[in-house]
Amino acid sequence: MGLIKPRSLLKRGVFGGRFDPFHAGHLAVIDWCLSHHLVDHIEIVPAAHPVHKPVSMPYAARREHIATAIATLGEARARVSINDIEALRSGPSWMIDTIQSLHQAHPQDTLCIMMGSDTVMDLHRWHQTERLQSLVQLIVFARPSHPLSSVQPWAHHTLSCPIEWVDSNWDISSSAHRTRTRWVIGLTGRMGTGKTTAATYLHAQYGIPVLSLDQLGHACLAYPHVQADLQAAFGPLQYTPSGEIDRQWLGHLVFSSSDTLALLNQTVHPMLRHACMEALAHHPTGIVVIEGALLHAIGLAPVCDEVWVLDADDDTIRSRIGDRATRLWAQSSQSMYQDWGRVITAPSVEALHAQLTQSIGPLLATWGPHSPRTHFD
Repeated sequence: MGLIKPRSLLKRGVFGGRFDPFHAGHLAVIDWCLSHHLVDHIEIVPAAHPVHKPVSMPYAARREHIATAIATLGEARARVSINDIEALRSGPSWMIDTIQSLHQAHPQDTLCIMMGSDTVMDLHRWHQTERLQSLVQLIVFARPSHPLSSVQPWAHHTLSCPIEWVDSNWDISSSAHRTRTRWVIGLTGRMGTGKTTAATYLHAQYGIPVLSLDQLGHACLAYPHVQADLQAAFGPLQYTPSGEIDRQWLGHLVFSSSDTLALLNQTVHPMLRHACMEALAHHPTGIVVIEGALLHAIGLAPVCDEVWVLDADDDTIRSRIGDRATRLWAQSSQSMYQDWGRVITAPSVEALHAQLTQSIGPLLATWGPHSPRTHFD
């Protein structure tokens, strides 16, 4: 009896993204990988519920664009498939969930995530990144904004998975293929620097929608599964007479140490990021503001076209926030905040309004005025 040959292993490319829209750059990446035998088969995985950036087109429309584009690949089309796994799964579109499902479906195949050199710089922040890196290899294409010479040393020091580098000559950014309709401003800074005052002014004076991370976080605490996770982490929860989690009690608990704060952040931040992205999708045009001290901590800075940092000296902050000043240890340092974007420092409310008016003027000229509102959207 002859020996039974083991099933040949496939190198399976996983090409995930919003694909909003799917364009020539995406198609060029697929064609390159197949024609240069970097992979044997490519699974295109459109994100159904993107966590970091919203989409302007529904899933079905994005999928149809992909199908139309890959039909032009000729014989190579047989080596490409569209995988609807993220549309069939509820909740945020985490890559780790997709990879684990593909690993179960194709246990003998090597899974290779295809991405640009800009995206790889954020891989260490992805959900369950250590587990993810243990299951995959990477194929990284050079982007003009992130040449391989600057990315490779960082990646070799930071990441643990094997990486194949492609020094391509095209730009796979979607920005060159999509008409921009919205401008997102991140409004951040330490507590007590005037973020809420600034957001209220921009909304009331110019009708600009404001997504408050504090308000969205409050809403996330009402989710039954979040409360179940909090109870598992901290024990029995305390509630207000109206049936909401007692935020004052929770604040005293989690700000008692860095460990308890990290545990809360691990539970709430993913849902808060997802909630913000869904809220942002309801404002596809014009200027939108995302306001909150956690803008960078939960990974929303890449969503913003620019970041405004409200600043004040420590004495002013302490005079404004009173008893909450004991929580300042949990905030990023003043110098770190100042590195994140345009710094706005004003000694008075009037001066703050004047600086905001000066900053928003050129943007209004490009993105159009809004009708004044008297409440947050």
